[in-house]
Amino acid sequence: MLKLSSCRLAAALFALLVVGFSLLGSALAQEGSAEGEQTNLGPCEGLRTVDTTLIRFGAPWQCADLRGVDLSGVTMMDVFFSWSDVSGAVLVGANFYYGDLTGANFSSANLFGANLRRTRLVLTDFTGANLEGADLTEAILFRTIFTGATYNRFTRWPVGFDPVANGAIRVD
Repeated sequence: MLKLSSCRLAAALFALLVVGFSLLGSALAQEGSAEGEQTNLGPCEGLRTVDTTLIRFGAPWQCADLRGVDLSGVTMMDVFFSWSDVSGAVLVGANFYYGDLTGANFSSANLFGANLRRTRLVLTDFTGANLEGADLTEAILFRTIFTGATYNRFTRWPVGFDPVANGAIRVD
């Protein structure tokens, strides 16, 4: 009985892995059509408008259009921002602890003092973002873009991560 359950669990995990790699492959195959325009929406068909007054834990904001919004000080632990466009947003002191930000576009966003601990930052774009004082401790970084992102001595990175080698700029 134990062996049969183990086999079913292994098969289910394998199926999840295959689906995950399929989504990742399709996302990587897409390219931007114009400079500064995010067209890599992964599994999204387009961006959708969300009601930013409905802030809550585990908010399902995948594929959301949050360009330029001010969510300073918001607490959205365990949030799903996958493939959302948050470019130019003001997220000063925001708390995204343990959230999934896969494929999100945070280019030129102000994340001063933001809590990004234990977040999934796979294929996430922080080009030109302000990460001064942000906490990225234990964040999962894979193909994350930090080109031109600014940080300071108070910014916390995952163990062994070199922000300068990844294009970030120290400002103090």
